[in-house]
Amino acid sequence: MAKYEFKTEPYMHQREALMAWDRLYFAWFMEMATGKTKVAIDNTCILYMQKKINGMVILAPKGLYLTWLKQIEIHKPAQYQEQSQIGVWRANPSGKIMKRIQYARISEGLGILLMNTEAVNSKSAREVLKKFMNDRECIIHIDESTKIKNVDAKRTQNIIELGKFAKYKRILTGSPVVNNPMDLFGQSQFLKEGLISKTKPGFRNQFCVTRNLEVTRKNDGRRFTIPTIVGTKNIDRLQEHVEEWSYRARKKDCLDLP
Repeated sequence: MAKYEFKTEPYMHQREALMAWDRLYFAWFMEMATGKTKVAIDNTCILYMQKKINGMVILAPKGLYLTWLKQIEIHKPAQYQEQSQIGVWRANPSGKIMKRIQYARISEGLGILLMNTEAVNSKSAREVLKKFMNDRECIIHIDESTKIKNVDAKRTQNIIELGKFAKYKRILTGSPVVNNPMDLFGQSQFLKEGLISKTKPGFRNQFCVTRNLEVTRKNDGRRFTIPTIVGTKNIDRLQEHVEEWSYRARKKDCLDLP
């Protein structure tokens, strides 16, 4: 990393975040305005400079993923701009997916594919992603990774499977927990299956306090019980585990920010 020349000067906390540039999987839990997108772009360029990758995949929510185009233009050094081709997965006004994506051949430098997270439930979108990652050594970034917090959701399961085609994996979000510790399970499974726990019940039993609640099924009136999370436990242990493969930046602690 010593020879890498930044296009935009990083803040101290961004340099600290980039100390994990060569980790196979890592999480950046960085609040809004702390610059996690720049960190992801610089990490990609460093790996490319080191000839460890020649592809970058970005999955971000529909209302956010196109903003990466401007961020890439701002932060990616000029020599890598010239060596890069960017493909963008778009939907036309009628809702149909347009597949006119220009791919850079491996020999032509760094190929970049931008796609909205919601698209991965489309078979054609998954096929494009698989082909892109099969043709290259890739890093994949999941922006706003709480979108994959529910491991039972089809989208999360699809993204976990797609992650297996990437050499390096990153998740980015301000805070990984929205409701309870279970929000971490799907995100950690994407980074590495079994990273915290091999199963959802195992994770829940370690870090959540549950109570069986009786519910009635609407279609037939049948009553049954389901475990419901009512509290947490062993949070210090969970926090220590997560700190091994993540970096946290809170705006209030970043003293060099304007």
